[in-house]
Amino acid sequence: MDMNRLKYFCTVARVGSITKAASLLGLSQPALSKSIKILEHECGRKLISPSGRGITITKDGIDLALKAEPLFQQLSQLQSNKENETHLPSYTIVTYELFSTYLMGTIISSNLAGYQLDIIENLPGQIEDKIHEGTANYGITAHPVPKRGIEYLKLASIPMKVFGRREMFASDSFEKLPFVVPIYPIEVGSINRIGLDGWSDYRSHRNIKYRVSLMETALEFCRLGLCVGYFPEFTITLHNQRVLPQFHLEPIDIDKKVSQKRLDVYSVISSMREKHPVTLELNAFVKTLLLK
Repeated sequence: MDMNRLKYFCTVARVGSITKAASLLGLSQPALSKSIKILEHECGRKLISPSGRGITITKDGIDLALKAEPLFQQLSQLQSNKENETHLPSYTIVTYELFSTYLMGTIISSNLAGYQLDIIENLPGQIEDKIHEGTANYGITAHPVPKRGIEYLKLASIPMKVFGRREMFASDSFEKLPFVVPIYPIEVGSINRIGLDGWSDYRSHRNIKYRVSLMETALEFCRLGLCVGYFPEFTITLHNQRVLPQFHLEPIDIDKKVSQKRLDVYSVISSMREKHPVTLELNAFVKTLLLK
């Protein structure tokens, strides 16, 4: 059944006249009459009958119009709603778990409420690829992998420490501390491997108990007192704001040469494209968050 013919018939039923309906629909009377006859054939029912110089809507015609009219009203409302929808501009951020866990929620709730957001998690190097391809507007990394067309801006130098349940590991030496570490390393040159948490193999070898792909899993193991982890101070500050006091993580006092380190954090954008209006605002906000 052609929906246009059904719509034409509903107009005829509403105004009670072929002549008036044809005028409203912008059709000739013969074309509208033919359309109604085809609809009657499709329905197997007589919908209108002659009445003097006019027409009468039959009982079957009235029943059909009563059922069809609400459908057309709903379709009209849906179309109106679609036309009135506000299409938000899109913005894509690419980073990895060191920054997407906890920090990203604060960033987007404060700065990007007026955007349709895509958050992509990739490894360093892949972050630069997304920016270069134009599939992301803004990146955050602590492990720059320089590539052509990529521009970095240092946002902050953040303290990194070993964190855990202090009451469980306070008396342990560094060599005995069970660590949870990222499962994916980053290759830097031919001899140095750096974990996604920023720990370099050449600094000090850790007693690795668990390898995980998700930072939230690492934090959960630490909350349970199973191990310690190497985290940015800002991550643990945000973490402790979200969990009960008994699950707070604290710095583990060990050899300062081992535990004290700062990690440089950079924004990543394309030097080949015009800067997005929100980029400068994001740089300032992320910097403020990291330095709290």
